[in-house]
Amino acid sequence: MRADRAAWAVVALAAALRLPRALTRWDEVAWQYATYNHPTLAALQDGRWADALTGFAGLHPPLYPLVHSLLSWVWPAPLLWLLVSAAASTSAVALTLRGGRLAALLLACGAVQLAYAAEVNNYPLTALVVAAAWWARDRVACGRPWWELGVVGVVAVWTHGLAGWVAAVAAVTLGPAVALRVGSLMALAVAPLLPELHALATEPGTFRQPPVKLAPILADIQARFGGWWLLLLPVAALGARRRPALALGLIATEGFVVALQLAGVAAPHQFPYHLAAGVPLAWLVAAGVEGTGPRRSGVLGLVLGVCALQAGSSLWLDGRALAAIALDPPRAVDTALAEAEPGDAIVLLTPPRTPDDDKRASSPVLWRLRPWQPLPPVRPYAMDYGDHRHGQPRDAGGVAVYLHEEPRATLDQVIAAHPRTWIVVYDHRGDPRYTRQLTTRWGAATALADDQLYRLRRP
Repeated sequence: MRADRAAWAVVALAAALRLPRALTRWDEVAWQYATYNHPTLAALQDGRWADALTGFAGLHPPLYPLVHSLLSWVWPAPLLWLLVSAAASTSAVALTLRGGRLAALLLACGAVQLAYAAEVNNYPLTALVVAAAWWARDRVACGRPWWELGVVGVVAVWTHGLAGWVAAVAAVTLGPAVALRVGSLMALAVAPLLPELHALATEPGTFRQPPVKLAPILADIQARFGGWWLLLLPVAALGARRRPALALGLIATEGFVVALQLAGVAAPHQFPYHLAAGVPLAWLVAAGVEGTGPRRSGVLGLVLGVCALQAGSSLWLDGRALAAIALDPPRAVDTALAEAEPGDAIVLLTPPRTPDDDKRASSPVLWRLRPWQPLPPVRPYAMDYGDHRHGQPRDAGGVAVYLHEEPRATLDQVIAAHPRTWIVVYDHRGDPRYTRQLTTRWGAATALADDQLYRLRRP
């Protein structure tokens, strides 16, 4: 009973660390990410079931776009998207308990795991499926039927290419007989996706990510995730002697990520791919601690210290962000929301504050649109909703809210489509494209703190 309580305590800690993430990650990037899945939502609403079931979101298979679109169809509140992702990340920790409580604790507190735990994309789901693959692999190794891993492999290929790779590697470590059966089942599952995969493989844009430059990548890793996790690598190396299959899985996973980066498919300056290494690394570290003999207490203390530092850093970051949201003074967006009436438009215009992969950002301004409030997509004029240049408008109580990251010609279409339009310019840092040039275009703005507010009427 005590062991069960300890296990549940680890899962509860994982949830407690991820809930603040789900709150702080309601920002402009989440708004934009949600739009990637709109073709699937439109297919569902139009009854085009085949398109909905097989449509990719960029390079990513259909499962997450389908899940996200179903959620948006039933209740289009952003908090639901964020909480579902946080629940997937927490569930990955629960499955990792098969490798022991220490392994699950490492995944619960992992810096990369926490950074991407509540994103509006398929990476939290990928983390869950990867954990399920190693969980099922361990069960099959202990005598369970091979199809348990096969079923996970089927889900994996519909979730992310990297998840499919991990499931295949896990099967290979069980020998050729299991690998052949699991691989055959995965091949059947991927068959409906082959036309889309062929189109992506022959599309030059698939291979246009920036080249790998090691120095800035390492500097970015240090800045965003710290360096304490490096202390775990020697312990993982000790664990590799006890769990060689996991070591193979870790090396194969990271090798696949590097190969994708070198091929220009995966962006080297983005790090969610490394979520897939979390489970084998955590299990190897736990095995390494067990194999340290008389030095076990000291090594365990080191590992627990790294966990505490990473968890504390995440809580500090999220606590600061939540405080900034709660204490944010009155802004131009408050005036716009108070004055706008159904049929009007509010345009949120702000330059990107950080790269979209930097998950330390938060947005007090966007939090004026409470994430538990339904925000269904709306098309006030003829547009391709998936085209980001139109601001991806959402309906907030009858007011169409647009999000633009730079002044575009499409703003004229917004102004023409509504009786009144409020354009809220914030976090512009004095950039003349967002201040002086807009004043020349639309006349004098109302200044509120550092924000600019333009009140415009339809011509």
